[in-house]
Amino acid sequence: MKKCAFIASTGTELLCQRKALGLSQSELAQAIGVSASAIASWERGVGVMSAYSHHLLRQFFKDTQAQRQLHAAGDVKSAAKMRATGDCTTGGCAL
Repeated sequence: MKKCAFIASTGTELLCQRKALGLSQSELAQAIGVSASAIASWERGVGVMSAYSHHLLRQFFKDTQAQRQLHAAGDVKSAAKMRATGDCTTGGCAL
């Protein structure tokens, strides 16, 4: 698996992060509350992302990474709880 920059600040990094997680543009869009066409335009570098959308993406990728680390460490219960809560402030933001 290709390693991607942790924070998606360019379209290429966003595309890389999304694909590394195995998400479609629609799935990522739904997870952060934007349209799939917004994700597509950001990935192509033709759309301008709002500061709030950038924040949501950063939080989503950060929380998803935390879930993977818990799962890899064998703490499946905590990872499942994070997924179930959907609470971005405590590391939930899951599909």
